[in-house]
Amino acid sequence: MSWSENMLLKDKVAIITGAASARGLGFATAKLFSENGAKVVIIDLNGEASEAAAAALGEGHLGLAANVADEVQVQAAIEQIIAKYGRVDVLVNNAGITQPLKLMDIKRANYDAVLDVSL
Repeated sequence: MSWSENMLLKDKVAIITGAASARGLGFATAKLFSENGAKVVIIDLNGEASEAAAAALGEGHLGLAANVADEVQVQAAIEQIIAKYGRVDVLVNNAGITQPLKLMDIKRANYDAVLDVSL
């Protein structure tokens, strides 16, 4: 990677949802962003896991609990981020859920739940 590519994330504030698991794609993304100078905010349903994941990245990162399908919780998280960092530069929506159902058993509520989290 060239110097200019490495500098793209320097001092940026990046929210990464669904990144609390140390074995997942979200945490791998958070780690890469952190290694390239971003201040990473991990948002996940599990607040303790979010805090632990942020701490594993080192100083200057933040872990928060929020359900990304709940507008009130998302707004509260954004307010905390703005209070700490003053802005948000990047959003990686890695949060997602599945509904392990047969196609014929999927109801509108199942479909809506997946979209509420994934989008």
